[in-house]
Amino acid sequence: MKLLIILPVIACIFYAFSEPEYIYETISTNSTEDVDNTEESPSTGIIDNVIAELENTNSSKTEATMSDQTSATDVNNNPTHRNELPKLKRLENNLRVQQSGEKTIEGKVVQENGDPLPGTSVVIVNTTTGSVTDKNGRFKIEDVANNAEVAFSFVGFKTVKKQPEFNKEMVVLLKRDTVQKDLSISIRSNGKTTPENNPIIFLDGKKVPFETLSEISPESIEAIEVLKDKSATEKYGDEGKNGVILITSKEKKIQANDKTTQNKTNQAPTYNGDPIFFIVEEMPQFPGGDLALHNYIANNLKYPDEAKEKSVEGRVYVNYIIAPSGKVDNVRVVRGVDPMLDAEAKRIIEGMPEWKPGKQRGKSVAVSFTSPVDFKL
Repeated sequence: MKLLIILPVIACIFYAFSEPEYIYETISTNSTEDVDNTEESPSTGIIDNVIAELENTNSSKTEATMSDQTSATDVNNNPTHRNELPKLKRLENNLRVQQSGEKTIEGKVVQENGDPLPGTSVVIVNTTTGSVTDKNGRFKIEDVANNAEVAFSFVGFKTVKKQPEFNKEMVVLLKRDTVQKDLSISIRSNGKTTPENNPIIFLDGKKVPFETLSEISPESIEAIEVLKDKSATEKYGDEGKNGVILITSKEKKIQANDKTTQNKTNQAPTYNGDPIFFIVEEMPQFPGGDLALHNYIANNLKYPDEAKEKSVEGRVYVNYIIAPSGKVDNVRVVRGVDPMLDAEAKRIIEGMPEWKPGKQRGKSVAVSFTSPVDFKL
């Protein structure tokens, strides 16, 4: 009887150490049915083949590991395999957007002042296809779809999206993306706030009520001059005892400049007896192009120390003539900011190397140019 008791124990031991056989039922799905219901293209067929091959590979891996429960679980939980199909679907959508009738777009990106904008990023939206403008602001992209959308972006400028224009050269204008400040003019009071103690205001030579000061936009002001004490009373008598504020608007200055120009230029301007051109068949070119010109100004700019201390900044416009020999001549400031900045801007332009002269009908001629010089702290 003792020996018979051993038989059940042996049976339990064999059962505990036996290797079970697991049978799994697999269901294969055609993932490509959810991807595309439209007409197949060569790129779509390639993606379908890759997806089918991937599914067959995963299926064979699963069947090879059915005998081991742990291995089967690892395959099903592998994030690499689980994410491959969505990646391929996104790749297929990307290829569809890039499919085209082998059309090409090309053009130029410019700023508001007409200067080219080199280094602008030009990208087909929702794809990785794109280009960067060259030193002349030009770009070219091949194989663009009819329904594509092109995005143009540059740091400091507003991004522009446009439909491609295949039959003509595209000209894209990028505007600066700046934060406008809400400015207003205010006068500090010495404690006397009665109307009798207010200074008198002159706008473009005309006396205006003191309350008008709050309605004047600072952006429309060209210059402000303040007279007080003796200098005010000598010119305006007792009326100026509380001070005088003389305001000159930009519009007034422009009108004055236009009248002066009209009086001085009843005939066409000349340079050494020859006419001065503004636009010619072959425009003058700075050595190295427009980008080299910008680099020259930036590298040679010396901000006046006194202007730094007074926090004076702005944009100075300098006019000059590129002579038929390429020499820079007749340099003058047409719109200044401060005498210190104006002098520095003029110095930079006068020190420029000789240009490649402009030509009209094959002959070198004098061409008038105006360049802005920015001073920013």
